[in-house]
Amino acid sequence: MDYLYDQGKETGNIDIPQCVTNLRAQRVNMVQTASQYRFLYKLMLEMLVLPSQPVTTEQLNGENMELKEQYLDLSTEESLFPDDNTYKSATANENQSKNRSMDILAADNYRPYLSSHIPNTTDYINAVIMPSFKLPTRFIITQTPLEHSFVDFCRLICEKEIELIISFDDSMSEEEKCLPGKNETKSISGIRLTGVSCEPKDGPDFYTRSFDLNLKQKTHRFSQIVYTGWSQPMELPQSPRSFMDLLRHVQNVTRSEVPILVQCLNGADKSGLFVVIWTLLEHVEIHGEVSIPRVVRHLRLRRKQIIPTFDQFKFCADCIALDDANTYANF
Repeated sequence: MDYLYDQGKETGNIDIPQCVTNLRAQRVNMVQTASQYRFLYKLMLEMLVLPSQPVTTEQLNGENMELKEQYLDLSTEESLFPDDNTYKSATANENQSKNRSMDILAADNYRPYLSSHIPNTTDYINAVIMPSFKLPTRFIITQTPLEHSFVDFCRLICEKEIELIISFDDSMSEEEKCLPGKNETKSISGIRLTGVSCEPKDGPDFYTRSFDLNLKQKTHRFSQIVYTGWSQPMELPQSPRSFMDLLRHVQNVTRSEVPILVQCLNGADKSGLFVVIWTLLEHVEIHGEVSIPRVVRHLRLRRKQIIPTFDQFKFCADCIALDDANTYANF
């Protein structure tokens, strides 16, 4: 990497095959696998072709004409390199029906594996473990559960000891079939889920519900924050400030490093935006600046369908532009 980077900066050209050949003459088996060799190409693309320097929140204020070019660069990278992830479990016959779309699957390397034994279940759920800047397992993003995958959804909550779920109000009629209302109980396959409370006054665009989940004689309580400012017909949340209010509230009520479960209908577009903006804000907190394309590229390694449109990409910039020392000091 160091050799090729210096070569590229000095001459404007690089020769990866020749570089590997030359260095192998001095150190046998340097670059041992095809994956390592492909990774060199991706590194050089990132370092020499698609450089995206971090910017401060002040620089993101107003119209930023480079945003469109940066978003197109993301698509360029995806067209040059295939997805290296494997999806053997997601495409297995017994698991295919658990995916809302065969275009959005959980990669074997990044999915949570379910271990609790319940008849007629497998270890698969369409969910992906996602990092933030501070924590490698800050989030799990997942789709809204199907009726026949509801038991897996409950297993995930229990096994990962999920304390908080963020849900987007894009399919509430279907979601309400899975999650019971206050003082209601739903039982399936030995699992009992009871609605404990509903507190609709957290904010203008979100409210909180709490549940008791009983699995194998163990009772686990968790909360769900439902965001109502992004309904199904809307391409974007109601406003950057509304979305930042949600983020700030979640940050304030999160007290542990247990993964936060973020769910939307397909487990990618809305939940992905939440994870991206949270991570961007952590970069700003630590360094005072951030590169939106680098963060998106990093998180797309695990779920490539996040930030599916330029409007979402620009929405990220609009949210970060709101971030100032007084209003969002907690981040």
